[in-house]
Amino acid sequence: MKRFCNLTPAQLRVFEQVAVNQDKGHRPATLATLVAAGLIEETGEEWPGDGWGVLRVVRYSVPPAIHAEWCAWRAENVEVVE
Repeated sequence: MKRFCNLTPAQLRVFEQVAVNQDKGHRPATLATLVAAGLIEETGEEWPGDGWGVLRVVRYSVPPAIHAEWCAWRAENVEVVE
């Protein structure tokens, strides 16, 4: 579970947002770093375009095994706010 400790605060925020299906509007470099680390994966949706070819929308998701690992890590590293 060290992989989550090595993330910057910004990377961790983006990872957590992708984990709850909020994968739009993030910096491409941050997403690429998370993909390279194996924490998220690129998925895509394609639609036929109207004379412009295929339209591909890139989406990201967290693989189930990584999501379970993150949940366990987060439970051990929760920040208590009083």
